[in-house]
Amino acid sequence: MALTAALSMSATTLFLSANDNWVSDGARFAVYNVDEQQWADMTPVQGEKNVFSAIVSEYTAKVIFYRMDPSKKENTLANKWNETNQLSLELNKNLYIMDAGAWDKGGGYWSLFEATPAAGSLYLWNGIGSTFKATEKGGDSFVLKTDERVLVGAGMMGNSCLKINGDYANGYYIGLVLKNGGVNAGDTIRLADFRTDNSGTYRFGIEFFANVDAASPQGKFLTTTDPQVLLSEGAPKQVSYIVPNGVQNATHLRLYRNSGAECIWIAKLELIKKGSAPDPEPEPEPEPEPTDPTVTVIGSMTEWAAEIPFTLSADKKTAVLREDKIPVGTYEFKIKVNGEWRSNGQTFDREHNTASGVTGNDDNNMKLVVDVQGQFTFTWTFETNAVVIDFPAKDPDPEPQPTDPTVTVIGSMTEWATELPFTLSADKKTATFSDKIPAGEYQFKLKINGEWRSNGYTFHREFTHADGITMNDDKNMLLQADVTGKYTFTWTFETNSIDIVFPAKEPDPEPVDKSGYYIVGNFSDWKIDADYKFEANPGQEGEYVAKMFLTPEYIIKVVYSEDGENIKTWFPEGEGNAYGEHGEITTSGACTLYFRPNKDGGEDWFAGCLYVVVDEQQGIEDLNASEKAIKIIRNGQIVILKGEKAYNILGGQID
Repeated sequence: MALTAALSMSATTLFLSANDNWVSDGARFAVYNVDEQQWADMTPVQGEKNVFSAIVSEYTAKVIFYRMDPSKKENTLANKWNETNQLSLELNKNLYIMDAGAWDKGGGYWSLFEATPAAGSLYLWNGIGSTFKATEKGGDSFVLKTDERVLVGAGMMGNSCLKINGDYANGYYIGLVLKNGGVNAGDTIRLADFRTDNSGTYRFGIEFFANVDAASPQGKFLTTTDPQVLLSEGAPKQVSYIVPNGVQNATHLRLYRNSGAECIWIAKLELIKKGSAPDPEPEPEPEPEPTDPTVTVIGSMTEWAAEIPFTLSADKKTAVLREDKIPVGTYEFKIKVNGEWRSNGQTFDREHNTASGVTGNDDNNMKLVVDVQGQFTFTWTFETNAVVIDFPAKDPDPEPQPTDPTVTVIGSMTEWATELPFTLSADKKTATFSDKIPAGEYQFKLKINGEWRSNGYTFHREFTHADGITMNDDKNMLLQADVTGKYTFTWTFETNSIDIVFPAKEPDPEPVDKSGYYIVGNFSDWKIDADYKFEANPGQEGEYVAKMFLTPEYIIKVVYSEDGENIKTWFPEGEGNAYGEHGEITTSGACTLYFRPNKDGGEDWFAGCLYVVVDEQQGIEDLNASEKAIKIIRNGQIVILKGEKAYNILGGQID
């Protein structure tokens, strides 16, 4: 990902409220940024007791406050007197308050720093006039409700002003409370930059209360004149009121309009204590603070679209940028220091990550070769005009895992088209392959770990073991399968030997009566096949039954043969009347065929002699997923063996 402007870092201020133990003996204070591994001095906060502050990076998450030896200026652990625990910053809290009496790693809690109000600070009085109660209409205020402090000199009408929008007789007024002090006779209340909503005149009054529960004011006065409010900008009126005798330590004021204009907007309200200069000389303009140095970077990682700022360190000697989402690749970039572009055309990689004296702007951009995605840290040092790029740690290449040995067999049993894999044993000393193979003679070779092996041996029931097969003889090995059945091949890696377990040889079967009824058709080139012979249907005299897989392409008839080879009778006889010839087969699937040679099946039987029922078939996906299913080649067709049953590749049972 490209660098984003969100990477720009700004500073934040942390505060420490030290207890009496820590402030003793003239101790100074420091804070240690655990994440950045940086120290910062803490200085007293003006107007606060035992509160100290320091500026740290906004990325700070964990800190430790230290009580330091005042005779030593360097912030090191050797110069510390006491320390807090390692503290994790809490959201929206920046003041850590120590428990009374705590020393090393004592208790405390986080809070939000709020400065003590200055003497004479005016706030909205929540009880009267600044909120809308059922019995009091009050006045309006454009001061933020979350910060109910009245900002002195906040602005013009409608911009952080107080507004009195009705007559006092109708309950309209503004209530104020005076924090950190009180109003007394002889003090001056001064209103400035006030406006009305028209050019009329008005009379303005103030009431003073010693507390909010006073039933009547201790003092009350009105303006002695009716000042004309001018409409033209730049000509504001200013009126001062001397607090009359009888007012003593009043903490609440009520401002109201007696007559005249409908609304009064008060932009500035001041309290001048008795004896203070009414118009103090303006303070001289402070000397401008020196401008902080700045560093930015721009490059192909942001498609040259945005300058990404570095974060200045507390001592202003370095600036840092961290980015952990730069994809692997090569990028071009330049650095801007105090508004001037810098480049020396250098390529930065893991072995060359430092450049100093980068004071000019070379015609060639600098390059960054990113070999692994992770956090990159750019550090600029102002004194040496040097940039250092810290690369993320690169994980070592994983150790290659040992490859399991492999064994496959290929031969005429698969027409040399497919290598059949052996199954490796748990101890990886042997590998085994089992398959149902029809009786016959087959040629084959073995492949061990990618190398062909053959020694020309012929395996038969009396010769089933051969060892030391370490090369590829010019001749293939032979397998004489004397019966159809399951053959198991076992390869032993240590001796390079092969063992073949033959299936048990069944005794010669009793002579089979081949006479009977058979299914023939275009699938068998209209020849008799013993696999498609009808059997007598138990319980149904004169009826026979057989199973086979039918598709819409099949055309079939039933025949009678005395020797299982030659056809004697056709059912039905004649031409153009075979089952399936006229679309009788509509779907593919395993079927049960019922046959009545006397043609007495009825009208729903084909030609009165043949009735076909589609069976529920075994899904080919279920067969392939079965650990007990084995594939073999028989008569050039793939046959799936499962238990004592065989299926074609469509999942139909065939024997």
